[in-house]
This record gives sequence, C-alpha cells and structure tokens, in this order.
Amino acid sequence: MGTRRVLTPHHDARGGVLMADRDPDRRRPAPATVVVVQDGPIIIRGDYDLCAQTGEPIDPQRRTIALCRCGRSLLKPFCDGSHVWAKNTVEGQQPSA
Repeated sequence: MGTRRVLTPHHDARGGVLMADRDPDRRRPAPATVVVVQDGPIIIRGDYDLCAQTGEPIDPQRRTIALCRCGRSLLKPFCDGSHVWAKNTVEGQQPSA
C-alpha cells in the first residue's frame, strides 16, 4: 500500500473548514509570502518564523496561516473569522452562518 497521509481540519480566513496535509515529510522550503486581505486577516504562506512579542516562538503547525487584524479573534494571534461578524454588526446586518 501507499504512504498514509494525515489530513486535519482547520478554518480558513472566511470561517470555512478546510483539510490540511500536516505530514512533515511533505514540507518543502518555500519563500514566505504575505497577503493583506481587505477587511480581513493577514495571510502568510511558505516558510516563516512566528514569534510572540516576548520573542517566544509560536508553532503555527501549518505552512499557511491567517493572522487577526481586527483584534476580536478568540484565537489570537490567529484569525477566527470574527471580523466578518463585527463588520456585519456595524453595518446593521445579521452575520451569515
């Protein structure tokens, strides 16, 4: 039989659930890219080091992450989609599920 791959769920920047391949043997060096999403998070892809303000390393456990910019995430420093709820509330709309 072939090699077994482990897929684990995680939330994407829009709050949806994606499956990520977390097999460390499949990691290949890739330059880090940073994308600032309008009214959304900062997306970082590739090889990078993530550290707390104190300098302590933070293990993101994946190659692509979304960092919170709105300050409302319960998973800081990672985005949990709270900006969508906050934006809809400010505009007087009900958040979409």
